[in-house]
Order: sequence, then C-alpha cells, then structure tokens
Amino acid sequence: MKLNAIKKCCMNTGQFLVLHTRSGCWLSNGRACWPTDGMEVREAHIRTLFDIDAKKADDLTIREVEQSDEHLSIEMDPLEERLNNIGYIWDRGVLYAVLTDKQGRARIINTAWLKPAEGNRKELRFVLRKRGRGGELVAACGDLLVSAIVVAEEAGRAAQLMEKQRELTAVELAGQETEE
Repeated sequence: MKLNAIKKCCMNTGQFLVLHTRSGCWLSNGRACWPTDGMEVREAHIRTLFDIDAKKADDLTIREVEQSDEHLSIEMDPLEERLNNIGYIWDRGVLYAVLTDKQGRARIINTAWLKPAEGNRKELRFVLRKRGRGGELVAACGDLLVSAIVVAEEAGRAAQLMEKQRELTAVELAGQETEE
C-alpha cells in the first residue's frame, strides 16, 4: 500500500473514504479504491495516517462506510473478463488508459488512480468486474491479487476523449503531402 499515492488521489477528489467489507478494508477517493493489505483503518485514523492538519481536514470529506458489495474483493474471479490495454490518451494533463473487452467495446480509466497499486503500472492486468444494477468497474491486478478497483469514465466523457483521439489521428503530418 503506497500511502503517499493514496493521499494524492484522495486529495484530488477531496474525499477519504474507508470502506469495510466482509473480506477486508479498502481506502477510496470515490473514483477508485485500494486494499489496505490487512491493516484495519478507521475514520479517526485518516488524519494521522495521511498527516492531514485540521485546516485541510475541514475541506475534505472523511467518512467510514460499511460495504456489502462483493465487487470489493482482492481475489480475482476466473469468470471476470480480461480487458486489453490498447493505448493511452493524454488530455488536459491527465493520462487515460483505453481498455477493450472481447467485443471491442472500450472502457477508459484515469491512470492516476492506478498509482497506489503495487508494482509497475505497465505490468498490471485489467479485468471487468460487474456490480449490481448493470454497473461495471475495472479491477487492476498485480501478480495474483487485485491492487486497485477503478470506475471507468462516464460514457459522455469517454466519447469526448475518443473523438479527440480520432481528430488527432486524422491530422496530416507536415512533409507527408502526396504528389499529384
């Protein structure tokens, strides 16, 4: 667990959420979550654990939530669909990974939410994790266990990013003009 990376992610969204499940404890920023590797964390621990002074804490949402959702599991389910990382999109200072399923449909995730994941981000494998009411999450897996669970970008935002990518790839390069 990389505390500095988790702190940065949570400060960016203004939220520190402590999620308790039957299988363990997770820290979240509302867009992604990371397992605490067996460490029991409580709301009262957040300010000390992340060295947050009282003034900064006033501007943050810090809360503890009981979660019954089974999608927060560090174990991979063999039935989860593997996603292929086909590339990256850079937009307004944010790097996004474009992940596709076997039908070719893309999910786009903010790679900043992967920084707390153990190991090298390039070595992460991604799987699609279904949750209730038709929702989907992307689980990033290191060696054998899930090290981050990320919410994909909303469909409208993902479409904007993909359209920007299409526009960029359609631009003609200087010096590549064809002779007539």
